[in-house]
Amino acid sequence: MNIKILFQCLPPTKNRYAARRSVLRKVMCGIVVAMLSLNLAYADEGNAPVVQQQQRRVAGMVLDEKGEPVIGANIVVKGQVGSGTITDMDGKFSINVSSGATLVISYIGYAVQEIAVGNRTDITVTLVESSRMVEEVVVTALGMKRSEKALAYSTQKVGGETLTKVKGANLTTSLTGRISGLQVNNSTEFLEDPKVYLRGNDNALLVIDGVPYGNMNLRDLNQDDILDINVLKGATASALYGSRGGSGAIMVTTKKGADKKGFTLDVNTSNMFYAGELTMPKNQTSYSSGQDGKYNHIDYVWGDKLDIGKIYEQWDPINKEWRWMELTSKGKNNLQDFLQFSMISSTTASVSQRGENGGIRSSLSYLYNKAQYPNQKYQRFNYTLSGDMKLGDKVTIETSMGFNKRTSPNIVGGGISEQGYLYNILMWTGPEYRLADYKDYWVIPHEKQSWHYDNYYDNPWMSANECLKTLDENKFNGMFSVNYQILPSLKLMLRSGIDVYGNREVKRNPIGTNGSRNWVKSVGGYSEAHWQNWSMNNDLIATFDKRFGD
Repeated sequence: MNIKILFQCLPPTKNRYAARRSVLRKVMCGIVVAMLSLNLAYADEGNAPVVQQQQRRVAGMVLDEKGEPVIGANIVVKGQVGSGTITDMDGKFSINVSSGATLVISYIGYAVQEIAVGNRTDITVTLVESSRMVEEVVVTALGMKRSEKALAYSTQKVGGETLTKVKGANLTTSLTGRISGLQVNNSTEFLEDPKVYLRGNDNALLVIDGVPYGNMNLRDLNQDDILDINVLKGATASALYGSRGGSGAIMVTTKKGADKKGFTLDVNTSNMFYAGELTMPKNQTSYSSGQDGKYNHIDYVWGDKLDIGKIYEQWDPINKEWRWMELTSKGKNNLQDFLQFSMISSTTASVSQRGENGGIRSSLSYLYNKAQYPNQKYQRFNYTLSGDMKLGDKVTIETSMGFNKRTSPNIVGGGISEQGYLYNILMWTGPEYRLADYKDYWVIPHEKQSWHYDNYYDNPWMSANECLKTLDENKFNGMFSVNYQILPSLKLMLRSGIDVYGNREVKRNPIGTNGSRNWVKSVGGYSEAHWQNWSMNNDLIATFDKRFGD
């Protein structure tokens, strides 16, 4: 193996093109240009020479769109390892190629080109700037698209494809750790929304397709409908939204039609299943409920020693009567007996069509979240319809709408409360009863519960199925915009957006409930509340964009 390495140091100011080159190329003129040429020759076990294809020398030049030479562009022969070169200070190169070879030319900020050599011995290549690499476009305030490098403030973009790899029950959770300055405090409680802090503030404005909405939340959006999310950080980025955007803005752009012409049908599903606990809270299983070393069916756990043959009067949940029984630790696994199989399933089906003058997309999604406690389940339905269309050479319209419905039969059971299952089972009751025996929770249906306490806490099975706080929430949002190109450099946009929110909440306690939950104890209670809100946002924006000279 023969390796030849040539280093050539070039003065940064003497080149005749230096005055006309970009800052990047001026810097490149002053750094070391390395040319590496590898000539590899292999022999077989008998040291016989390897027959090589006949090669010839091809010279050429690489230019940019202005006709200026590109310094340091990479030229390699496609499919041939160890054969390549770079352009010199004049954009010129020469390389050995075999018959039928194809050259691959690449340079940072430009689209890669492949050139079939054929019978040519001299080749001139003009590179075209890659807008994706050089002019990375982000969505800024008012939904305007601008080059990221032209912004004077901080922004960060997350592509929609990164949000669909592992889909949870809440889009906010999927943003955890993806954006600097955006802190997501997730909760393990059922349907408890994560807290979002953008540079220390917790009231960032949500903007969907350029429209700020007053009743929408990230949890209402389906990950499969999102094209990208741009986070504008700080007051400078979102000043055009006034006080609403003082803490920054989360800009969501939804999908509208297929990326290419034709009809597209997409169906995908994501499922996560319960696979066991990593750890369980540890609590004592040696002493009963009670006080001062004596058993008593109260919510203290300073009672008598278990499993030593002591006999006390206890509630029998099977026969539903008080009787004398031995005091044992039969309820040491009460929490495990109460937990149930849990899962999250998300399915989306979408159809889209892209034609010569526009595109349209429609999607329907369903999310089912079965939590770990009895009767804790959550369903979310999303339907979206969006599209864009050209009306002649000067008018473009764009529209989107979405409907979101969330339902749950019971959203309580977490935290420190009268219906907090963890605190009821682990902290305020002893291990002398077996919770699995209390599933038949009525002595007299809807009047008297089967339970060994008569104060504050209730039979957890009854709480889960009878002491309810329901969720029935509906949201609608829509946007319509018209763009009119008055002159080549002058554009007028009229955009209007609206969102409507409605929720029906029912709270219900049966007769015989120990925990009041804001109701008079034991007599039961029922309440029903309805909320309705709506907001509208309208924009009339004129944009003038013209270049004068350089």
